[in-house]
Amino acid sequence: MDGLKAMVLGMGMVYLFLIIMVLIMNLLAKLLKPYAGKFEPAPAVPIRKAAPAAPSDEEIANAAVEAVRRFRQAPGAGDTAVYELPAGGRRLKVEVCAPGVRSTAASVPTSAPVPAG
Repeated sequence: MDGLKAMVLGMGMVYLFLIIMVLIMNLLAKLLKPYAGKFEPAPAVPIRKAAPAAPSDEEIANAAVEAVRRFRQAPGAGDTAVYELPAGGRRLKVEVCAPGVRSTAASVPTSAPVPAG
């Protein structure tokens, strides 16, 4: 019978300890409630890179001049050549044609954004 008494007394002490801990935790929760959220780090806000602005007229003109310069310097370039040149954070496709030759790319967009990465 002594073993049974010791076991019941031990279990009673464990339950008493748990009840005291629950009371202490509730008291701490009430005391710290005004400070909730003040010590937690702010959530990370993803940084979005702004899309590059459209190239200015001057940048487009400079890209066109560079394309013509490359076309003239290229030996055996043929009647037409297409160059992709940077302008204002974007890449412009510039088609250069020899005198008297018509462009074949009438509906090609003039600029595309530079891929992120």
